[in-house]
Amino acid sequence: MIRAPLLLPAVSASGRVADAGSINVTLSTGIKRAVGFGRLSGTSGSGTWRGALCTGTWTAERI
Repeated sequence: MIRAPLLLPAVSASGRVADAGSINVTLSTGIKRAVGFGRLSGTSGSGTWRGALCTGTWTAERI
């Protein structure tokens, strides 16, 4: 499958990773906002995010 690149407005991110690995992040663009929570441990992580009209999950892997 070929996907065309999307033209997206700039997104700003702010948040923190605590010493124990918990993550809190806020993403925003214009008046839209989403928040995310989760945990990093070793070489991977996972969590959830939510916006005004939708929710989801995220995963991360150190490469």
